[in-house]
Amino acid sequence: MIIRAMERDDISEIAKLHKSVFSNTHFSTIFPSKLLLEYFNKLFSHHTFKFVAVEDSQVIGYLMGGVNPDVPVNQFLRGHFFYIALILLRNLRFLVEKIQDFFSLLFNKGLNVHANTVSIYLIAVSIQTQNRGVGRELLKHFEMRLLENSVLSYTLAVRSDNQKAIDFYLKNNFVEIGRDYKTISFKKLLK
Repeated sequence: MIIRAMERDDISEIAKLHKSVFSNTHFSTIFPSKLLLEYFNKLFSHHTFKFVAVEDSQVIGYLMGGVNPDVPVNQFLRGHFFYIALILLRNLRFLVEKIQDFFSLLFNKGLNVHANTVSIYLIAVSIQTQNRGVGRELLKHFEMRLLENSVLSYTLAVRSDNQKAIDFYLKNNFVEIGRDYKTISFKKLLK
């Protein structure tokens, strides 16, 4: 396995991996393929730190992070507002979740612990290669690049029902810094 910089040519493999790993727990997994590719192209353009784990010429994991990860997401959603609205109307579970997100933001203004700091927006490892250290290697590579850029801490958020990921972050020295109705935010200090 090697960890290397993500290239735009990796996006189609990353989109497929994203759909399989997050299978309907992330709203973006129900996007049609073309829309999901546009979404990942937007993320690719925004994020400074983006890496893939490759084994036998196959992407088996990825990590995307940078400052203010919500910026490209919000731009993407605004640019595809009506199409996204139609998708939400067909998927009531996500419609309810997005309404909850709206009210959570409305009542918790100013509490974004990820604003203006480096954050991991997405990290995923293929189901077939989980528990082999791929995620840990992606984190190590990411952290080395942060230290090279004099960044001494970073954050991430994980769904509160994803116990496997929570255990992974706790095992890798992350500290909880906040939570809302669906996510737990973590921070990691680097040496």
